[in-house]
Amino acid sequence: MTANGRHNGDAVLVSHLAVGHTYAAAADAAGVSERTARRRMSEASFRKRVDEARVEIMSVAVNRAGNAALEAVETLIVLMRSADSESIRLRAAREVLALVSTRDGDPVADLIQGLTRLSGSEVYDLTGQVLRTALHYIPEEKAEAFMDDAGKVFAR
Repeated sequence: MTANGRHNGDAVLVSHLAVGHTYAAAADAAGVSERTARRRMSEASFRKRVDEARVEIMSVAVNRAGNAALEAVETLIVLMRSADSESIRLRAAREVLALVSTRDGDPVADLIQGLTRLSGSEVYDLTGQVLRTALHYIPEEKAEAFMDDAGKVFAR
């Protein structure tokens, strides 16, 4: 296979493995044998590409879920304040109160607990991605303090 053909096949293989497809399904989509897919995954550099793709996919999913959650809360607030029906306003108010009152845990700790299935390097890579993403939304004059605080969290 040509270098370009292998590159294209690798990209397809990486994307399919990153989203959790079986070796057989990913290999079929990439036009290679399952044995080739398994051999490629035994190579550290290739496995790293798959891991990086997984981190990127997770980052996109977390961002989308966060945006959807914000929109859902905004919708509840709008309904709570302006719905014509008193029962809808009441239900929206109850939902907002339920959201606030059931959050007795630490959201960061909850997230970290959910990440326990990831390897150490995957958590490290994901953490870096999250911090880089967060820096895009933090005013420049506060970025250094944010990174100092993040360093203290990970020094524990």
